Amino acid sequence: MAPFNVIADGVTTARLFGSDRIGTAVAVADAGWTTADTAILAPSADVSLVDALAAAPLAGKTAPILLTDNNTLTDATKIELVKLGVKNVYLVGAINQTVVDQINAMVGVTATVLKGTDRIGTAVAISSKLTDPAGSFVVGYGAWADALSVASYAAANNYSILIANSDGTLPASETAYQGTKVYILGGPTLVSDIPGATRLFGEDRFATNQAVLNALTYKYDKIYVANGTDAHLVDSLVASSLAAKSGSPIILGDTNSVAGAVSVHGKLAANAIVTALGGITVVLNADVEQVASETPMLSLPSGIASTLPDGTVGAAYTFKISATGGTPPYRYVASNYGASGLPVGLTLGADGTISGTNMSTLPPGFGGVTYMFTVSVTDSATPTAGTVSQNFNITVFAANNK
Repeated sequence: MAPFNVIADGVTTARLFGSDRIGTAVAVADAGWTTADTAILAPSADVSLVDALAAAPLAGKTAPILLTDNNTLTDATKIELVKLGVKNVYLVGAINQTVVDQINAMVGVTATVLKGTDRIGTAVAISSKLTDPAGSFVVGYGAWADALSVASYAAANNYSILIANSDGTLPASETAYQGTKVYILGGPTLVSDIPGATRLFGEDRFATNQAVLNALTYKYDKIYVANGTDAHLVDSLVASSLAAKSGSPIILGDTNSVAGAVSVHGKLAANAIVTALGGITVVLNADVEQVASETPMLSLPSGIASTLPDGTVGAAYTFKISATGGTPPYRYVASNYGASGLPVGLTLGADGTISGTNMSTLPPGFGGVTYMFTVSVTDSATPTAGTVSQNFNITVFAANNK
């Protein structure tokens, strides 16, 4: 792990990566262990990753998670197993028997296969190896990213990771591994309500990751940043036990931003290390610095928050758009979006307040009309001010027709 920048107040950024995902897993193992009795071996292919989602709790704080090709033991992984002196290898998910035989052929090494007929069966097989789970995280059938948002917490605190049926219900085979405290990850379309459970979710995987960061207790002297898109989720899996060793979170982002950065600002230790998982095209330096910086990046509400309250013809309207991050004070400007713009009679003040009397012309009984417009906000940062833009919309209804 090589630090590559010092941000402020001693906060340092670093990066763990290899020439490919298998190499990154080896780099992560080297960063956390000089010796290890046990290792977890997961398939490296994206199509097989879903079977290994529940592996983090099995690894806990003591076992590195390594990757291999599905059909043969990768040379780099074999070398790492020998270097660490691993004696027991748990093979999780869709790994070919050839790999099992190759592990068993290594002197002093025993392979244990944990695999079910499907991803739920594999989760049961893995959870059965846990000793008295303190709790559990229940994730949707295809919600890979949600599982990896909590992987380090699950590994550090002996929580199982359970997978719901495709209809959202919890399989009967998994109920024995729920533990005392149950969290549901994702909305009710992914996981049905479970009596007594706490639901953590957002409008997408990154917002769910942010909800996890806000709800769970982590230490913030070490923080890990991973790419949360489907093609790179495996980096979060292999780092989960390393992050668990220090009680650290894994923050998911993409190549544009890291939504969860706002959840760690103010929590970072004075000498914190913020580590990127993967190369510079996977996790940009700017994304890591966004997490490490004392000042959150300038942003405007997005997603469902960009749909503003409805308006009514002839009625007064007021709503304040609020930026976050950057350096206040802010200055707001509105512009047309395509052929549309703010409803007639409404204006945007420099402080972000939309106000006025809606004078749109709609015939009686006419349904709502949606007006789209762009708001740009500029902060007061020096020497270079930041500016971001976001599209918003307001739907206007005729009087007595909403």
